[in-house]
Amino acid sequence: YVFDGKNGFACPPHDVDAFATAIKKLASSKELRDSMRHACIEAVKPFEKQHALEVMWSIYDEALAKSKRI
Repeated sequence: YVFDGKNGFACPPHDVDAFATAIKKLASSKELRDSMRHACIEAVKPFEKQHALEVMWSIYDEALAKSKRI
């Protein structure tokens, strides 16, 4: 997901001027590029394979625990 100004810029479709403005902002600020890069890395963590496996295992563990109580 893009959070406008945090991990990217959400430009309206076909709005070349908005896209050009966003590119200029990125091109002119290393600090902005670095902060967006870090925000993007954080944004994808929930979708990493290891995280997904941990979530699935917790779901299975919960289901097994419930089945033992029945």
